[in-house]
Amino acid sequence: MGCGASTSSQAPMQPRDTATSWELVRCSPSGHELFKKHGIPPEIAKLFVDELGFHTTQHLCHVTEEDIKKLKLKPLIEREFLRIVSDSNSRPAQPALSASQAPTTSPVAIAAAANATPAVPSPAAPQGHSTGSTKLKERVQKGLEVGCTFLTKVKPMLPFPGDMVAGALAVFMGLVSQAMANKDNLTKLQERAVDLFDLVVDRHVPHAALMVAGTAATQPPQQHQQKTSAAYMKLMVRFRDLLTELIEYVRVFSSHSWLVRIITSGGDQQRYEDYAQQLRDLTLEAQFAVVVDVAGMTEEMRAAMEEMTQQMVYVDHSAEVRAVVEELGGLDSVMADEDKIKAVAEKLDMGQRLTIRIMKQGLAAVKASVVKEGDKGFHRLICHMDLRVFWRTFFTGKWKVPWRLWWLGFPSRLEEMHLEPSYVSALCDVLGSDQAKQAFQQRVDQWDPDNVSVDEIQLAFPQPDADLLQLVRQLTTGSSGGKTMAAPGSSSTPGHTTTGVLQLTAASSSEAAPSHTQHEAMAKCRLPPLDSLYTGRDADAELVVRLVKEQAAAQRGVCLLGGAGLGKSSLAVDVGWRLAREGACPGGAYFCDLREARSMDDVLMRIALAVGSAITGDDTLLKLLAWLRATSASCGGGVLLVVDNAEDVLQADGGGGEGFRDAMAQVSTAAMVLVTSRAPMSTSSSSSSSGNTFVDHPLCGVDDGSSRQLVASLWGDASPLAAADVDALLDMCQGVPLLLRTCADALAHGRVTVAVLKAALTNTNNDSTTALHLALASLPLSQQLLLAQLSIFPSQFDETSAAMVVYGDSSDVSRVRAQLVVLYSHGLVLHNVALSTYSLHMAVRTTAARLGGGLTSAATASEPAAANKSAASSSQQKQQQQFSRALSCARERFVGQIMAAFTEWGQLYMTPDALLALRLARQHAPDFLAVIQIAAAEATTAPKMLELVLRSTTWHYLESLLFDVGGVLTPAFYETWSSMETAANNLQAPCLANFYSMLAGEAAHQQALELRTKVLGAEHPDTISSINNLARCINAQGKYSEAEPMFRRALELHTKVLGEEHPDTISSISNLASCINAQGNYSEAEPMYRQALELHTKVLGAEHPDTISSINNLARCINAQGKYSEAEPMFRRALELRTKVLGEEHPDTISSISNLASCINAQGKYSEAEPMYRRALELHTKVLGEEHPDTISSINNLASCIDDQGKYSEAEPMYRRALELRTKVLGAEHPDTISSINNLASCINAQGKYSEAEPMFRRALELHTKVLGEEHPDTISFINNLASCINAQGKYSEAEPMFRRALELHTKVLGEEHPDTISFISNLASCINDQGNYSEAEPMYRQALELRTKVLGAEHPGTISSINNLARCINAQGKYSEAEPMFRRALELHTKVLGEEHPDTISSISNLASCINAQGYYSEAEPMYRQALELRTKVLGEEHPNTISSINNLASCINAQGNYSEAEPMYRQALELRTKVLGAEHPGTISSISNLASCINAQGNYSEAEPMYRQVLELRTKVLGAEHPGTISSINNLASCIDDQGKYSEAEPMYRQALELQLTKVLGEEHPDTKVPGCY
Repeated sequence: MGCGASTSSQAPMQPRDTATSWELVRCSPSGHELFKKHGIPPEIAKLFVDELGFHTTQHLCHVTEEDIKKLKLKPLIEREFLRIVSDSNSRPAQPALSASQAPTTSPVAIAAAANATPAVPSPAAPQGHSTGSTKLKERVQKGLEVGCTFLTKVKPMLPFPGDMVAGALAVFMGLVSQAMANKDNLTKLQERAVDLFDLVVDRHVPHAALMVAGTAATQPPQQHQQKTSAAYMKLMVRFRDLLTELIEYVRVFSSHSWLVRIITSGGDQQRYEDYAQQLRDLTLEAQFAVVVDVAGMTEEMRAAMEEMTQQMVYVDHSAEVRAVVEELGGLDSVMADEDKIKAVAEKLDMGQRLTIRIMKQGLAAVKASVVKEGDKGFHRLICHMDLRVFWRTFFTGKWKVPWRLWWLGFPSRLEEMHLEPSYVSALCDVLGSDQAKQAFQQRVDQWDPDNVSVDEIQLAFPQPDADLLQLVRQLTTGSSGGKTMAAPGSSSTPGHTTTGVLQLTAASSSEAAPSHTQHEAMAKCRLPPLDSLYTGRDADAELVVRLVKEQAAAQRGVCLLGGAGLGKSSLAVDVGWRLAREGACPGGAYFCDLREARSMDDVLMRIALAVGSAITGDDTLLKLLAWLRATSASCGGGVLLVVDNAEDVLQADGGGGEGFRDAMAQVSTAAMVLVTSRAPMSTSSSSSSSGNTFVDHPLCGVDDGSSRQLVASLWGDASPLAAADVDALLDMCQGVPLLLRTCADALAHGRVTVAVLKAALTNTNNDSTTALHLALASLPLSQQLLLAQLSIFPSQFDETSAAMVVYGDSSDVSRVRAQLVVLYSHGLVLHNVALSTYSLHMAVRTTAARLGGGLTSAATASEPAAANKSAASSSQQKQQQQFSRALSCARERFVGQIMAAFTEWGQLYMTPDALLALRLARQHAPDFLAVIQIAAAEATTAPKMLELVLRSTTWHYLESLLFDVGGVLTPAFYETWSSMETAANNLQAPCLANFYSMLAGEAAHQQALELRTKVLGAEHPDTISSINNLARCINAQGKYSEAEPMFRRALELHTKVLGEEHPDTISSISNLASCINAQGNYSEAEPMYRQALELHTKVLGAEHPDTISSINNLARCINAQGKYSEAEPMFRRALELRTKVLGEEHPDTISSISNLASCINAQGKYSEAEPMYRRALELHTKVLGEEHPDTISSINNLASCIDDQGKYSEAEPMYRRALELRTKVLGAEHPDTISSINNLASCINAQGKYSEAEPMFRRALELHTKVLGEEHPDTISFINNLASCINAQGKYSEAEPMFRRALELHTKVLGEEHPDTISFISNLASCINDQGNYSEAEPMYRQALELRTKVLGAEHPGTISSINNLARCINAQGKYSEAEPMFRRALELHTKVLGEEHPDTISSISNLASCINAQGYYSEAEPMYRQALELRTKVLGEEHPNTISSINNLASCINAQGNYSEAEPMYRQALELRTKVLGAEHPGTISSISNLASCINAQGNYSEAEPMYRQVLELRTKVLGAEHPGTISSINNLASCIDDQGKYSEAEPMYRQALELQLTKVLGEEHPDTKVPGCY
């Protein structure tokens, strides 16, 4: 091997005392100056001196590998010197020296001459340097075009990755020339970069420069044949990565955001100096790598090198500009005056390039980026600067506007924002047709087809400086097609290009533009774009396309099954795009990423978000199925759902896998479903309904040819890998695309070797994760750290979020974008250019999270862990500590960022813009869950994480938001929270007591109270808040008696500490009132509600949300007392104010709709109330999800309204659904759950299913008495309801005391005039009336009618029922002429108010018919009986007790007319049905026996009739008693039958007994039944 210039013999090396060597050299003028003179950095020089004992650089040429290994140096230092030796070994010797002249003791020599011969041998190549024509610097001085031409020519002659550096440098110089500001600073960076390029090229590949200069005699060989040193590779890779950052840095100053950056960022000095230092470090390293012995270096060369390493001075223009703007009166003042604009422009020193128009455009962007007090700032959610300014200009303060308003301004009024008229004109041309506008809307629309919102604009235009015209063309013509995934940073502003930057921009599709029909389908295709390097799966894609269509026809789904890195996601996306392009899914194609989804709530929330729907909750699946089917029907074809990364939920604990399989099985009946997973979807489990509804399609690695194509596509035609290395790589990676991509990149950049990869795979039994770990661990430490920091994100993230996590400052977006470009080039980051979001492959994310900062080379990564640990140097340990600290800081920033966002959205959720908050929170729900996991994992080691999570003072808003997001507040969430309980207790920090306030459990609130009392004291406001929170938690469980004293204590303390008029004190008054109101103590609660309303109005104002809540609460209290006419206007006022202040879709506004509907419904105005109930349910479901308690109440309320209208079959399933959901969400003993049991029982009872209803009534009464006590109004109602059910079964003696108890309690608690008290009077009267005690029942009926008319009004359904009941009682006493007009009045009112088919209206028809029939007007009564029977059969069903009564009544009417043969089968039918439905001893059944006996007796069949009469008498005596009118009638009927047989002596005493009872006991002398047949 070649050696240095000196050939004299050398003394053997003697290691020196490392403790003193460096001091000797540092203090020695000769030694210290020698290193300094030759440009060797002190830290490198110190290594040589301390470890090798050399005083001068001349010794270095004699270092050999054997010499270094004998020293047994620390691993890190040994590897560094071996690298230098290896580098020197790759350099050819000087031509003047022969092989025999080389020292035999130095097999590997370091080239010493600065003008070493070219790396590529050439007989005619001149020695030394050219006269200057080979320098890029000199070309650039002649002009940018000349310099770029030079780079274009030299680029193909540079070995990898020099060609990429040349391309990046050309782009960098072009952007510098176009910079709007900061030009002088950027030019300095450009000069330093050009110098570095010249230095590296001249020293490593001078032949390339000579060829461009035209002085080389022959053409150079191909790149892959050129030998490049390790030093060259390392330098060029770092140079390329730095240029990438510089490109993004300078791009800001040549884009729309240039002035925003200058005025709002606070200066770029630190970042600029970082870049300058990196260029200096690279220059020093380049000098050291190529100049070891520089004895022959000229002074001119030495001076040039010193100039290249000098510090660069930053000129801060931003401070000057900000000062001028402030001096001139601020942004608004400057924008209004062109002279002031010119003054600002002068400070930027840009000459004629900076026109007034450009300045105005920049100032408008600044204005749109600055938040002023009172400005909601929704426009800041839009990243695209032109659109941000547009939204702020025309829609400020709004987050969504109707499309018609959008088109009034866009794009025609963009010129008002200082865009070039020709540019605006081009936009108008593109959007000139209705078809183009419709296409634009289809592509932008995500949720609401009638409105466009800031979040939809952001999703459609995610890149800040992308060409608006180009994006609009893509949206309207479908030219983008989502075909390929471009590299980050590849978008450009108008007139700018990034072609050639790292050769990563995706090639444009060669496919023809889609047709109009295809475009409409593509507009609904929300799949991510394909990776530009995706290849080798055409055959697989075609097969899966066929499989998906075949299985969809059989309502089955397909699962792409395979291990990590096989490209399942890319294949699924490819299949999706193919299906979309061929029109197989006109309903749309949607992509849902389930990475880290652990529960079905989370899964369904993500799917709902993916398809652009707000549906959430357990019933989301049913609504999703309905949406899929409706979409398919409306679009004339199916929907495709691509579900990615399903393995997490399939492998989740708690049966998540089976739940997911079953859910997807149902979805596959309504859509085409393609799932990717590492776990199978099909199952042999008999318990799973999805076992045969999914086909698993195993995925293998790509074939050898495709693998080679993938590797080749990384660098184009000039692959830096040797053929043998490619063969070895393919053998090791087994066709796994992820490994091929990452390992090929690591090999090409010299970070690992084939030998190291093979050894590692052999030691781990070919575990593919080992190769991936080696590839990542071989990255530079900064890139390892960046990957580890990005692995914090659970799923997709954008550049702003990444900048906040990595640097803690969103102004560093361009910097983090550049680093993402680098990671993308290594195949480690996925970029969705359509959304401008990023993600890490799951395998990469898992591996990156394990990086620890000590693995900085492949050699280290391949060593056993134990050896690494024992040999770790202090330098490595320091690196690891720095790595850990940086990663911990990133986690803190992530936690802080997400918590700040959710806190802001929680506050926004209490405004009219709640829906926007809900959308944003749903998009970032996985991030919030990740925050909780981080805080829990580091609760003891990093308490600051807890503080960041618990810092929010608006948790009650945030909790409401999270509850409505869905998929967040799951049992697993609370379990994770609970794991932090011990840490919070041990820390004893006041702010950590908030932790317990965030838990749903009572114990957690108790812990918060104890901790705050201990730390803060009993009377501290936060302690009082804990008392209130605990009371609210207990109250929410329905434990009102336990919560009340706590509310009273909180009120007492708040009044004492804060004063009566403090908002917290007023809230305490309201909370106590609500607790008392919930116990039914309305008279006590009402004055407290009035006090809270008065104080809220005084302190907060009439339109404050808390004041409006006070109006609503008072109205509810008054409504509960039955004062509907007083409550209704208050409910209307609350609704009006909430709609105005909070918006229609805010949960509180929806509750107001429901409350008003309840008040109207209670007044019997069902037709007015029902649509309001339906609207409330629709909004509650949309905004809160079906499992929210308020939504469940809406289901119950609507069911109640429908029930009141007699539509029992429609109401019953709704009641059952409400009960099911309340049991699940609230628990079996919650008051609302108990009410649901009662409501369902009432509905079933109204259908005559008494045996089914009774045990439900008993259960509800038992639970309500246990939970709320006997005197709670609802408990009293439950007593009444049970009594009504028992009474309907004819068990009057059992029912009457229950009715009396209910009436007594209700009168005591709510007063005589409460509507429910009046109902209880009526119910008791009916029970007494049914027992035949008409004289006792009649005054009670009259009292009920009088009170209802007074309280409810003459036309209230309850009042009409009272008219009907009184008429029935009078009719039963035989006073037909008095009863008939009352029956007619009831029928008239029932028909008017309730409609002809309402059960109460039908009863009125039947009652009037009975009255007329009793008077002998059979021909008039019969058609009315028939009408009642027909309607009851239709409305109630054939077996309803009332329907059976209609059969019986019609038979009686026909029988009375002597048509016995027609009447008898009807009597028999009625008897059969009553026996079946009511039982053999029910009074109605007994009446049917009697009626049938009478019909048979009338036909002369006395022997058949007599035993039936005797049976009736026996049963009535047993069931009704001896003195009941029915029993007396039975005596009389039996006597008549015996009389008809001529047995007068036996009949007479029975007649006398009946007469005596009628005259003296029951009916009186004037009752028609007192006139005994046969005696008069």
